Amino acid sequence: MYLTYLLARAPYYFKDISLKELSINDITGFLRAKLNEDNITYYSVKDINDGYFENRLYIRIEDKVYLIFMKFPTSTLNSFFNNLRNLNVNFSIVKLVELYSKDGKALDGKVNDFVKERFQEIIAEEGYKRKIDRKNYEFYYPIILESAHSIFGPMVLKISFDFSVVYRTLYIFILLVVIFVIVAFFVTYRFSAKISKDISGEFDVLINNINKLKSKKELYREIPHEFKIKEIEEIASQYTAPLKDWTVRK
Repeated sequence: MYLTYLLARAPYYFKDISLKELSINDITGFLRAKLNEDNITYYSVKDINDGYFENRLYIRIEDKVYLIFMKFPTSTLNSFFNNLRNLNVNFSIVKLVELYSKDGKALDGKVNDFVKERFQEIIAEEGYKRKIDRKNYEFYYPIILESAHSIFGPMVLKISFDFSVVYRTLYIFILLVVIFVIVAFFVTYRFSAKISKDISGEFDVLINNINKLKSKKELYREIPHEFKIKEIEEIASQYTAPLKDWTVRK
């Protein structure tokens, strides 16, 4: 009677509500192990199937189990799923977000053959990455929400990424780096060329003055030029020192 009362007060959006009496022996596997635990008198198994949220509530009373089955359309939570699907509005690299049940069906009823074939593999591996091409990737994540008295799932969440925006940004960054390297190389080249020209110019003056001394046999106490580079000045001083001594002795 109490269960009938509960069913009568179920929310209006629940559809196909039913009550079924079972024996504990009719239940096997994981669910039976749960219901046989001392502190568990009920257990809820939730899932998504064909556009409906399905809830199977198992209530154990001694050796009997009462199964209350109810479902309601996922359209009642359209706002939530629309926000989930519209992640690409805020994140440009997100191309698609979709939730799939174990039969490979999305919330809109479309079947994804890849999810349908690889569902158990995705659940077992706790995730799966699939490369579509150089810029597009798909990531599949298992969704299982479990507590002491309920389990929701398993389901698969698919997120498709389009990394073309990232690649475009990367290309721009690489281009800027290349431009920077070229400019830095050009500036370094011009600077080194200027230094080389200054050094060679000083040596040209030194050699020219030395040649004048030799050809004209002129006796200078100093080569008539002030050099900007200290080392060249020292070379010039070393060259003119013997001339100074020779002039003094003469």
